Amino acid sequence: MQIWRAREIIMDLSEMTSRHRVIQSTCIVGGVRRDVDSDMVKKVEAGLSQCKEMMDTTILPVILNDPTIKQRIVGKGVLTKEQAKLAGGSRTNAEGEWSRPRRTDDGICCL
Repeated sequence: MQIWRAREIIMDLSEMTSRHRVIQSTCIVGGVRRDVDSDMVKKVEAGLSQCKEMMDTTILPVILNDPTIKQRIVGKGVLTKEQAKLAGGSRTNAEGEWSRPRRTDDGICCL
């Protein structure tokens, strides 16, 4: 429930600054659709401070220490490099140096 409270603060701030709760479409080429005034800045700072407090005092301790959560996520979804390759994993950085073929717009496959 605490996560939903924090989410609601973020959604309210989003609505205040962009007039939309989910899809903002505020950024445009060359700037933004509307300015954020000093009152909005103060409200955003207060809301983010409140969210951080909630994260530090209630949400993170539960996520990091709850045995049920640990049981459900620790060691789950871990793939070896070989398993990822077999599953068609995407390119890796230069240290791993493996990649899968990709199709370009003109239909040519490349590595």
